[in-house]
Amino acid sequence: MGYCETLLVLNKKNNNASEGYRDEPAINRGNKEHDAFDARVKRSHKPYATATDKRCFIATSVYGENAIQTQQLRQWRDQTLIPTRLGRGFVSTYYYLSPAVARILSRCPWLNDSVKFLLNLWVKRL
Repeated sequence: MGYCETLLVLNKKNNNASEGYRDEPAINRGNKEHDAFDARVKRSHKPYATATDKRCFIATSVYGENAIQTQQLRQWRDQTLIPTRLGRGFVSTYYYLSPAVARILSRCPWLNDSVKFLLNLWVKRL
């Protein structure tokens, strides 16, 4: 573990320079550790990119075309489902069935609310 820059500043401010303020190897280790942490955070917290495939019939019917939930589901499709064989099969089946489901949802508000509730549970897990 590297030496924290905040502690370095506090040591200097309080005239505790003898407590490792000029420990260059520790400073370098701390900087590398902070850079590695920053890189991990950036990799795991990708913003919701615009999907190349705009089809997401049920989510669009329930949330709207540009809703964040619709974007999250599109991103889940593109990043998790499409890369796998089973996922591609699921997506193909979804594209076959979902236009009819979306039409039914547009005519039945009570069913739309139920599907929205279920999708909200799923979106929270993403």
